[in-house]
Amino acid sequence: MTKFKIIYILILFILLLLPGCAKENDYGNSDQITTSTMANYEGDSKMLNFNSPSKSSLTQKSQMNKTNTSDINTISNEQKDKNLYLVYNSYIKGSVKDIAGFQTSIYSIAEKNHGYISNIESMNKENSDDYDMQSIIITFRVPKDNFNVAMESLDSLFLSIDQKNVTVEDVTEQYVDLELRLKSKKESEKRFLAILASAKTVTEILEVEQALSNIREQIESIEGSLKYLQDRVSYSTITLEAYVKKAGISRPRFIIRLKDALSKGFDGLISILLFLITIWPLYIILIIVFIFIKFVFKKKKQNDK
Repeated sequence: MTKFKIIYILILFILLLLPGCAKENDYGNSDQITTSTMANYEGDSKMLNFNSPSKSSLTQKSQMNKTNTSDINTISNEQKDKNLYLVYNSYIKGSVKDIAGFQTSIYSIAEKNHGYISNIESMNKENSDDYDMQSIIITFRVPKDNFNVAMESLDSLFLSIDQKNVTVEDVTEQYVDLELRLKSKKESEKRFLAILASAKTVTEILEVEQALSNIREQIESIEGSLKYLQDRVSYSTITLEAYVKKAGISRPRFIIRLKDALSKGFDGLISILLFLITIWPLYIILIIVFIFIKFVFKKKKQNDK
């Protein structure tokens, strides 16, 4: 009777362990979610230990073939006489007739406006609705004075425009702040050079040289941030996303469903295998229980004899 009580308690213990293993597997899957971040100008300003000023931007959006180029020109004319540092960015997404022809036209527009291509990404996607999607993302930059001219040349390249927006970011405060800090650091450098010239002991010379090295590192960092900001102001960035939807090879519905079923079945098999691997501690417990039960029965037989 005692033997059966022990076996009954062990079975209850194993059943209680199973939900815990399953939860542990879920938590393991949730930990696989990762995020990514991108560095921007605010990160640079924090390294320089100063507060980046608030950004003010003028945003214009047009959806589904609505263009506001005249409004952009109005903004530019109003701000022309002001001593402002403005960063122009634009994004347009739409369908085109031919990707290769679209790409050639963008090269021509960039060259005509004294700009350059900064990035190209091309993709081919096979959709389940019997259509193949071919798309391209082109980013190019032009001098700010040619921004409006370049924008006026782009609408005619699209059959239809899904999304269009233009942003104007005012970075005047950031620029002026950097210039003032640079001026202050250079004045500090001059003072340390004067102190270095009058230093008499080796200790004094080493201390001043260390301070000069720190000041010059800060000057280089600020100058780098200024150049980056000047580049953003001098050249406007235009990003274009174009796509062509082509009719693909006709696929029988049965074959598509069979393909999906096989794919889902394979995914399910992988999930089961991963679960079985995850609960490996349970296998050890089962082996111990099996050995224990075998030992108990063996001992009982010996006692019966």
